[in-house]
Amino acid sequence: DVATGVDGDIYVVDTNNHRIQCFDAAGHFVMAWGGEGHRVGALKAPRGIAVSPDGSILVADTGNHRLQRFAPDGSLLAVWGQEGDADGALRTPYDVAVAPDGTVLVADTGNRRVGRFSADGVFLDTWETGSPGALTLQGPWSVAADLIGRVYVIETLPPCSSATLK
Repeated sequence: DVATGVDGDIYVVDTNNHRIQCFDAAGHFVMAWGGEGHRVGALKAPRGIAVSPDGSILVADTGNHRLQRFAPDGSLLAVWGQEGDADGALRTPYDVAVAPDGTVLVADTGNRRVGRFSADGVFLDTWETGSPGALTLQGPWSVAADLIGRVYVIETLPPCSSATLK
């Protein structure tokens, strides 16, 4: 996955090397952070990345079942989520997106739902199978929000589909 920072830097998820790489707008390598592990700041098979309106970088730390927020210089700002299926818990989150209002959206693939968190990591709610008006989510793989706040989800488990949730 790839995201562009507010300053034009490009952030690339390097899943197999368990790190995030940063390149400037001209494509020159700037830095990398992460490294395989379970401690905060380390990553385990990260998949998704998004940049919030304040410029911080959110990473779906898939193998550690959490989200991590980093400053543009790679310093750790916050960690949220833990493995499980309770409210606010995550299981193999594959993607993360940020809505225009700063709400954080997580493709919580292992739990077959999309989780919503406030900009500072407070759990808000989920969209999942069984929710009033919800779609049947089998494996949300990717999530995105457009400039007016519509949310899009792509699934990979049968039946494969994509949908607008909001």
